[in-house]
Parts: sequence; structure tokens; C-alpha cells
Amino acid sequence: MDNFNSCEELDQAIYEQVTDLSECGNLLMEQGCYEEALLKFEFALSLLPSPQEKWDAFTWLKAATSDAYFFMKNFKKCKDEAFDGMKGPGGVDNEFLLMRIGECFYEESGFFSERAADFLARAYMLGGDDIFLEEDPKYLKFIKDILD
Repeated sequence: MDNFNSCEELDQAIYEQVTDLSECGNLLMEQGCYEEALLKFEFALSLLPSPQEKWDAFTWLKAATSDAYFFMKNFKKCKDEAFDGMKGPGGVDNEFLLMRIGECFYEESGFFSERAADFLARAYMLGGDDIFLEEDPKYLKFIKDILD
């Protein structure tokens, strides 16, 4: 995986478009309009100059697309987007991406998966209980049972 450690900033006009689209997508997510939100996030991603992975916005937009797929219960696409997001700045250590990947492995396994445990433990070690506050409590219970 390539990780870019760039101090380069997005052009202001592009940055404003990307953040506006992201905010709109977030509002749609809050309303349960996941497919519409996904379109906003994907359009924002399309505005990022190549290579997209070099921009901070890439990481948080991929987190947003993975989140939309998670709520749509498309766990394969959720994982794909989250793994893709790990290619961006800070992505490898992004507790949200790790949590979503772990949750997907958990959901796909039916109950237990070593991969779910691995990713959820990494998310927990980075974000503690806080990262799981808005999640189904079963994920935090699962990882705490394993870590105890």
C-alpha cells in the first residue's frame, strides 16, 4: 500500500466543493438516505486530482463511502472501500476504517472470525470505547470478551 505524506493542500475551490458534497452526504446519511449520500461522496472523490490517494480527503471520503455501504448491509463493498481508504494519508491507522472492516468480517462470519477480532482489536486499541459508542454494542462486547 502506498501512503503519501504530503503537505500539499487541495486547491481551495476543489476543497470547498469536496467539503460541501461531504457535508451534504453526511446529512443524507443522518436521514437514512444511504444511496443518495453515496452518490455525493463518490462525486466528491471524483473531484480529487490524481493520484487521489495522496489527499487527506481521500481517506475521509472512503470512510464515508464505506459507512454508507455498511448501512446498506453491503459488507463486501464496505470492506473494499475501507481497505481502499487505508491507502490514503493516515488510513492504515484510522480506527474508523479498522472498525468498519472488523464489523464486516463479524457480520459475514455469522459469529466469530479471527479477522473480525484482529480489525476490531486494532480499532479498539486506537480509539478505545469511544469509537464504538454509536455502534451496535455487540461489537464492543465481542472485542472485550476476546481481549479479557
